[in-house]
Amino acid sequence: MSLQRIDNPSNAPLGGSIGVTQGYQRQNTNMFAARVGIDTTIPFDGGGTITVPIGGIVEANGVMYSITSAATLPKPVAGRAYWIVLVPAANGATATFQLVERPGVWDPARNACYFSSGTHNNRRTLNWVSRGALNNAPTSGAEWAAPTVGGRHEASLQTGWKFVSLASGMGSVFAWVSGVEGGHATAQNPGGGGGGATDGDINLVQGVYFHSGGNVSAGIGRNGWHGFNGGNGGRAGVGGNGGNAHGGGGAGGPRGAGEESRFSANGFSLVAGKVAAGERFGGGLGFRDTDAGYTGGNGGGSGWNGQDGQHTLGPASAFNLLGRGGQALGILDGQPGFNQDGPARGGPGGGGAGGQTGRDGWDMPDGSPGGFCNVFALGN
Repeated sequence: MSLQRIDNPSNAPLGGSIGVTQGYQRQNTNMFAARVGIDTTIPFDGGGTITVPIGGIVEANGVMYSITSAATLPKPVAGRAYWIVLVPAANGATATFQLVERPGVWDPARNACYFSSGTHNNRRTLNWVSRGALNNAPTSGAEWAAPTVGGRHEASLQTGWKFVSLASGMGSVFAWVSGVEGGHATAQNPGGGGGGATDGDINLVQGVYFHSGGNVSAGIGRNGWHGFNGGNGGRAGVGGNGGNAHGGGGAGGPRGAGEESRFSANGFSLVAGKVAAGERFGGGLGFRDTDAGYTGGNGGGSGWNGQDGQHTLGPASAFNLLGRGGQALGILDGQPGFNQDGPARGGPGGGGAGGQTGRDGWDMPDGSPGGFCNVFALGN
């Protein structure tokens, strides 16, 4: 037995005085008004076990209970969030505690959370939740979904327990992405320029808190802009000795950094940290034609110039010019490498320039696409 009922004072008259009887009735009424929803328990989560120490008082359905012995409640799953429900005995004189995965619904008349259906219908939960992740966290039916654009947004929510899912603006993917690296040249064709990175990562944080009224605020972080395209490699000349020395493609640029998002309400806050800009990608290799003695220029890495075509068997003649690499400086999409296919001219093609990194989220204007903040009401 963990909880013992505290009985109300008797309003039986002392010495038969009507005035005394009415005084006790008023006292009982005032005590009930003050104690509705009272909870002085101080549970704590020891990791795998939740303990409710001796000495606290909690009210449920108009009955006051005193904790006469400490309650020790093993968590069925150590890393999961639990609430504590008060389970009265059949005679109502005592009660015990059980762990549950939902808090019940806020009842303003009873000033506490009660279950409105199921096994624990009409039973109260304590004003506390353990550490851990929420089981079967909601993903639809949010009480409030902030606009998914950068900037600050506010809403007024009803009282009760809330689950918040908050995402930063989108930043880079750090792994290699198909199509972003510059293509290697072959004996038949120059390398194609890589596309700018469009995929990305977010930081996602989630939390549970009790909302006691008033506004909530969400600062939505803006997405980093996509990367810019790399230039194609230049084609080797056909009118001279350029052979098949085509240029490599420039790399696409990575996505810019994603801005952090923030949520705050009633002293509770969450921060989904920023996501860094992407790593630069490498350009494609130019093709080396050993018979002609030329090598196509390598494509530039993200944000870098393409390499000029190379002559490997001596200086270039007047009729066998070197293809110039594409330029990246001051250009978003990398320039293609220059061809060397004019009349009576041969020579290797230049490498395409790399595309630039997209703008970071914090450099984007308010109203730009961004992360998200969804707030869900928790109940039965």
